Parts: sequence; C-alpha cells; structure tokens
Amino acid sequence: VCQPLINSDGEGGAASSNEGVVGWRGLLTRDCRRATLIGVLMNFFQQASGINVVVYFGPKIFTQLGFGKESSLLITAGIGVVQVL
Repeated sequence: VCQPLINSDGEGGAASSNEGVVGWRGLLTRDCRRATLIGVLMNFFQQASGINVVVYFGPKIFTQLGFGKESSLLITAGIGVVQVL
C-alpha cells in the first residue's frame, strides 16, 4: 500500500516522526509505482482528449448538427455531468 508522502501537519513521510520519511522519490517505489502511473496516465489522456473544446463549443456544434438551442445546451450540460463522474 502506498503511504501518503505528506502528513496533515505538513511534514514529509508516512510516520509522525522523521522515521520513514521518503519524500517525492517515494512515488517511484515499487509500492507506489502503479498508483503514480495510473494518475499520470489519467491526467495525460484528459489533456490529450480535448474534451474541454467539446464542452466549450458544444452548443454551437450541436446547433449546427440540427438540434435546437435548448437541446444543445442540455446535451452539453449532460456531457459536463458525465465528465465529472
């Protein structure tokens, strides 16, 4: 299990004392490597997918596809809700 790198008091390490302090290098340990990789890949694909462009221009795109103004706003809102989930 990957231990937190920063305690609630702002000190580094999983333990309350300086014992076991690993710092940022701990993200690459065997225990944390999988969680770190998943987090980095999720952020990468979120940026690479360009979903923010679809949300920003969504009403215009859906209006040009033949949906009404209110329908296109509702569709865009639905995309935003799914994005939050």
